[in-house]
Amino acid sequence: MKRYYFVLSLLMLIIIFTQSFSVTAKNKRSIGNLSLDGKYAVILDGETGEVLYKKNAKTKCHNASTTKLMTAITAVEENANLKKKVKISGNAAGQDGVKLGMYAGEKYYMKDLISAMLILSACDCADAVAEGTSGSVNKFMKVMNKKVKKLGCKNTKFGTPSGLRSSNTHYTTAYDIALITKYAYENKTLRNIIASERQAVERPLTTVLPAYIHIKNINML
Repeated sequence: MKRYYFVLSLLMLIIIFTQSFSVTAKNKRSIGNLSLDGKYAVILDGETGEVLYKKNAKTKCHNASTTKLMTAITAVEENANLKKKVKISGNAAGQDGVKLGMYAGEKYYMKDLISAMLILSACDCADAVAEGTSGSVNKFMKVMNKKVKKLGCKNTKFGTPSGLRSSNTHYTTAYDIALITKYAYENKTLRNIIASERQAVERPLTTVLPAYIHIKNINML
């Protein structure tokens, strides 16, 4: 039987998709004897959900940028049209961390914002996606937190769409993130974005800058 595996070692997320890996008792024992450096880790069978390896898998820790995966899931499921344009707010443009470099008042396609958020880990795009989906970040977070509970994530809560400003209202576990990752992989739109090597994000026509922002996926997997 063929399997694919989600290997998650926080705070670094590694997703391995193996198309021709035969599951045997010997393979399972080998996986179970692994030694990973991450403080929190889990290896999940992507088809059955069986946990093959765990290390503090259900201990709460910071979500950090893994948050953006659930933000993307929520946005894709809540937006019937990913080609709609989103007007960038001052809040989104002013976010800290990794940024696409947008200006307040500009308009970008929702799918481009999601792509830049996942590939570049752009925090400004995360807030723009939230506002473009639900009208405000607060409303979006309510939808996102309800949705993650439906996935079976019992020890996860999100306070921001980007993972910035983590606090006692923003936490997860390696196991919960593995469940989120498994669910995201089952969505064709998200799977295609994550697997793409490059993306061209279209700039507004009003800018004097180049027409496209080219982003490259540096995830070798």
